[in-house]
Amino acid sequence: MYQGVRVLLPGILIVGVLVPAGVRAQDEGTAAAPDSVTVTEPRSVEGESPYPPIGSARPSLVAIKSLVVPGWGQVSNGSWLKGGLFFAAWGGFLGWAVAINQDKQDAEGRLNEAETPEEIEFWESEVARLEDSRTSKIWFAGLTALLAMVDAYVDAHLKNFNSRVDADVAVRPENGRPAWSVSVTLPWEPDGDTGR
Repeated sequence: MYQGVRVLLPGILIVGVLVPAGVRAQDEGTAAAPDSVTVTEPRSVEGESPYPPIGSARPSLVAIKSLVVPGWGQVSNGSWLKGGLFFAAWGGFLGWAVAINQDKQDAEGRLNEAETPEEIEFWESEVARLEDSRTSKIWFAGLTALLAMVDAYVDAHLKNFNSRVDADVAVRPENGRPAWSVSVTLPWEPDGDTGR
C-alpha cells in the first residue's frame, strides 16, 4: 500500500507543478502556437448566460444519481421532501424484502424439521409463498428506483421552465345547450432569431 503511494505522490506533484506553469505561459500574452487551440466563449442571447445556472444539475447525471440511490437526484434538484419519500419507499421495500427473507429461512428450517406429510406440504407452500412475496418486494424497490430516475430527469429538464400554463375546464353554451369545454393556454414568444 505504501509503495503505491510513494510512486504515485511524486507523479501527482510533478503534474501539479507543470500543468499550471504551461497555463501561465499561455496567459502571459504569448502568441498561441500553430498547434494550439483557441477557446472562445459560446454565443448567447443578449442578457442570457450560455452556461447553465450554478447549482443546476445535468439531467443525465441527476438520473444516474437517482438510479443509484433513489431520492439523491431529487435532492440534487432541490426537492428534499420528494427525495426523502423516494428514499423511504425504496428503503422500505428493501427492508420488507429482508424481513420476508428471514421468515422464509425460518420456514425452511421448519420444513427440514417437519415429520408428517401434512407438515411438509404446509411448510413447502409457506416457503414458496414467502419467496414470491420477497421477489415482489424486490421488484417494487427496483420500480421505485426507476420511477425516481425518470422523475429526477424530468425535473432537471423543467427546473428553469418559467412559463405559466393556464388550464380552464368549464360548461359553456353551444347551440343553446350546455357543453363541456376544455382549454389550455401556453404562452409563446418567438426567440427573435434573425437567421444569423
